[in-house]
Amino acid sequence: MAKGTEDKRLGWKLKLILALTQRAAVYAPSYLPLRLVQMFFEILGPFLIAVPPALVLDQLVSRAHPERLLFLAGITVLLGGLSGLADYLLRRRLEQDAFVINQKIELSINEAFQRMDYEKLEDPSIQDLSQLARDTNNHASSLESMISTFFILIGQCVSLAGMAAILLRLLLTDGRPVALTGVPGWLAGNALICLLAALGFCVLSSQMDGILLKIYGHYDQKFAALGREYKYYGQLAREEAYVKDLRVFRLYGLINKRIQSYCIRNKKLTNEVNVPEMLIGIAEDLLMALELILVYAMVSCKVLAGVISIGEFYLYVTALTQAIVLVKGILESKNSIERCLMYQRAYRDIISLASTPGRLEEKGQAVPQEGELVFEQVTFTYPGGEAPVLEAVSFALHEGEKLALVGRNGAGKTTIVKLMLGLYTPQQGRILWIGQDIREIPYEKYIRSFGAVFQDFKLVAASLAENVAMGEAGDRAEIMRALDAAGLSGLLPRLSKSIDTQLLRKFDQEGVNLSGGEAQKIAIARAFYKNAPVLILDEPTAALDPISEQDIFKVIQGNLQGKTAVFISHRLSACRICDRILVLDRGRVLQQGPHHILAAQEGLYRRMWETQKSFYVEF
Repeated sequence: MAKGTEDKRLGWKLKLILALTQRAAVYAPSYLPLRLVQMFFEILGPFLIAVPPALVLDQLVSRAHPERLLFLAGITVLLGGLSGLADYLLRRRLEQDAFVINQKIELSINEAFQRMDYEKLEDPSIQDLSQLARDTNNHASSLESMISTFFILIGQCVSLAGMAAILLRLLLTDGRPVALTGVPGWLAGNALICLLAALGFCVLSSQMDGILLKIYGHYDQKFAALGREYKYYGQLAREEAYVKDLRVFRLYGLINKRIQSYCIRNKKLTNEVNVPEMLIGIAEDLLMALELILVYAMVSCKVLAGVISIGEFYLYVTALTQAIVLVKGILESKNSIERCLMYQRAYRDIISLASTPGRLEEKGQAVPQEGELVFEQVTFTYPGGEAPVLEAVSFALHEGEKLALVGRNGAGKTTIVKLMLGLYTPQQGRILWIGQDIREIPYEKYIRSFGAVFQDFKLVAASLAENVAMGEAGDRAEIMRALDAAGLSGLLPRLSKSIDTQLLRKFDQEGVNLSGGEAQKIAIARAFYKNAPVLILDEPTAALDPISEQDIFKVIQGNLQGKTAVFISHRLSACRICDRILVLDRGRVLQQGPHHILAAQEGLYRRMWETQKSFYVEF
């Protein structure tokens, strides 16, 4: 069945609502019982508005039993007060549960992105879907709002049935003789026709709401894409990492231009929505006025004809008004749920995209394994790309071997690393880890055998210990060992709280901003702490001065005894510590061998080596 057809089926919608309701019950166990209690009071509300005051009015008119009048008035006030108090207390408690549910939803979206295939994260359509999914926590479209509206819908249906039972008595008065003639007489004797006409106006008004819902659905995705663009440029202007470029190159003009462009397009879209919204709103107000005029005229004529009492006049007018409001509310609730479901489908799709067959998390703690990694005729093209970045690449990374990947920019070095780490899947060929295709290995099990130092590594606004252990309940002795191994033992005396010192000043004024070299050493310490059998180093000394670079390479050599390692570095001097070098050019393996052999052979490596060496010799 096509997805669009599936989304229109009532049964499928109810199934999705019930599944999401169960999820909410897991997040906040008290939520559903409280919603049921609140629904009871919401069902009771229209009856409290219609019935007790009508009885009080009849007693006032008759003046026969003052004590009964006082009793009814007291009961009316008491029930109204208790209902209002219960509603207030329930709303306050449900707001707390709603906050918990929305926080859990946000957390589940974050967890989904952590499990999602890397290549999906770079897909603009997935990013737009993500923005739409995150909008599920907007008040009007949140999971809690949808469930609340669903319970309101059930309560409205029950209340409408009660109002219909009251109005049945009114319809029974149509056959009684009336003294009025002309239009008043016709109105007094044709309650059924008047009620059906009022109902027709109400349904027509709600159909207009359905049209408006479709307009919202058409524009919501456009607003989501615009919102993602605005968020990017807005954050860019505030991100510390971009401040230097922004100020030196005066890029604020470019950013402001992009934001102004967003504002213009957002205003245009808003105006496109506002025009039909305004016209439909005016039409609905006119229809509501016609409904009320018809209802009041019909019931008033029945009072003038002596068919019903003043108390019954209030009862029927209130019941009719409540019935019209309930019918309109039912259709509005349905439309609101439809709108919420659009966002909830985006949330469901994001969650489902995180579960990729064959790469699911393995239960239990995976033990890192040592072994050989083999590329067999691997060809890879980035999603949306035309030409392959790697073409029929084959090589083996032997256990305990130190391998360097070198080549011009764009040769495919970083792509090989991404494939090694399972971030992408090759379109042709396969990658074997200890003789098994890595696509068949649970990702959590596979990745525990690999550590990495990326060129574009990131520190987080957390303690130094947490940055090294990456949020785990770290072994403090191992953290100190990793920091010392990365050459950061001299940093600790300068930190007021040692390894508990907060890094960055995003949330803590006492946080420490480190130099580029110190930050890179923390990234290296992070890899040392993981202590995985295979270590990948992508330009691990790019931010270090030559002396620090030499020191860190000595440290790396000392910590790589018996381990497998992959180096990417444009400084070819780093290749001298490797057992073998893979020279890449235009996505193919051009040469391979140890440094002393490749440096003596005619070829790309020798030209790169001679060129780099000449800078130091000439100067």
